[in-house]
Amino acid sequence: AIAAAKAGGPARIDVTGKYVVPGLWDMHAHYEQVEWGPIYLAAGVTTVRDVGNERAFVVGVRDANASGRGVGPRMLLAGVIDGTGPYALGIEQADTPARGVELVDRYHDAGFQQIKIYSSLKLPVLQAITAEAHRLGMTVTGHIPEGITTEQGIEAGMDQVNHIQYILPMMMPHSVDTSRTPDFQNPEAQQAIAFLKAHHTVLDPTLDIFEWSMHPARVPFSEIEPGVLHVPPSLQPLLMNTGVSAAREGSARNATSPRPSAQ
Repeated sequence: AIAAAKAGGPARIDVTGKYVVPGLWDMHAHYEQVEWGPIYLAAGVTTVRDVGNERAFVVGVRDANASGRGVGPRMLLAGVIDGTGPYALGIEQADTPARGVELVDRYHDAGFQQIKIYSSLKLPVLQAITAEAHRLGMTVTGHIPEGITTEQGIEAGMDQVNHIQYILPMMMPHSVDTSRTPDFQNPEAQQAIAFLKAHHTVLDPTLDIFEWSMHPARVPFSEIEPGVLHVPPSLQPLLMNTGVSAAREGSARNATSPRPSAQ
């Protein structure tokens, strides 16, 4: 097939007994090692949306993949911005609206498509970030910062919300344990659904992170997701060394919050 293509003729590939599918997208990734590039391609993933990384690293990987110097999928990037605080993430932090605008501009100039909000931003800073991002044609995704409700984050301009734990409290009476499955017919849930629809909010629930991080540690993760065994042995420990102790199994079964380090 390659020889035919080089000669100017059509490339012909025998796919008898096989399937042809479009390239898959990983819509919530943290592309933290270059070794994941070939793994993505081997799994059929041809586009990755990275929603939080070190700027210099992820730009370098993106550009290497795009130029053919690296092996990996096409990458769309969301630049993370946090404020200072005990759970602050990364080095791109903004405690004033002016600093938030400056960081948005820097990400835009580096070819990022989105801004990723993290957990320590104050509301006025969030509002400035979303306004500048929208002015530049970018969208805003991420966490709902501490001290801000999900409704406030969306009204401040967030286009998307990452992680289901920020959505469930909207759906349930305040007196109800939010680790339980909500009744979507109750008035709170119906009001929340109407609110999300009216704002065209995109939800990125990342349900798999709970399955990955909160399954019983006594159960190898490969029994839940056999595909882990197809990852090269050098990378398997990143996926296999998870789970909760026997003492926490009961509470983890209904948990709605990922570990603090989850992005």
